[in-house]
Amino acid sequence: MSRSPELVTWLCARLEDLVARVQAAAPAAIVNVETHPRDDGMMTVASSLATPESDSLDLGFRLVREGDVLRLNASLTLGSTGEVLAELGPIVAPEAELDTPALREQLLAFIAAREPDLAARLHAEARGSEHEAELLDRLREQGARAQARGEFEEARHAYRMATMLGCDEADLAHLVRVEAESLREHLRRLAERFPTRRDAIARVVVE
Repeated sequence: MSRSPELVTWLCARLEDLVARVQAAAPAAIVNVETHPRDDGMMTVASSLATPESDSLDLGFRLVREGDVLRLNASLTLGSTGEVLAELGPIVAPEAELDTPALREQLLAFIAAREPDLAARLHAEARGSEHEAELLDRLREQGARAQARGEFEEARHAYRMATMLGCDEADLAHLVRVEAESLREHLRRLAERFPTRRDAIARVVVE
């Protein structure tokens, strides 16, 4: 499979992008991407759990060689039962003709169509669970430690994730402070890098 590894690498990157977006919308979700070599091809899967005890949602792409052609299937399934919730394919083509811009657009559309329901379902299942509560505590602790070290971007990310889970007044106050500190730090770096723009940066801060 001379070109298929390139397609699989591209697909893994798109699934990693999906993971980042899903976890931004459903912070308590447990999501990871894995690629499994097979004798006749490759399987790339983004597996999602609302909690460690819940059923997984698996968005999988299987690429298989069949004689002189490659067959590509995609599906969203329930991990425990294998129930197919959505599927694409099979898409069959000679190896040199499979990986095209049109195919990549088709795969992107399939991923995009699954994303809203995937995030909503994971978030709904995780709401109020012990896993979500533990994650919220860890995010708050991570944000506080990062803020104390002056690592404002890390603190900003942690508090943003925390407010997606439990948006109380204390979390909001931490987020506002760290957003301000993060912006001030960024502007300070800009002023050091572009000293001729210090006045313009100062005006922005004042405004």
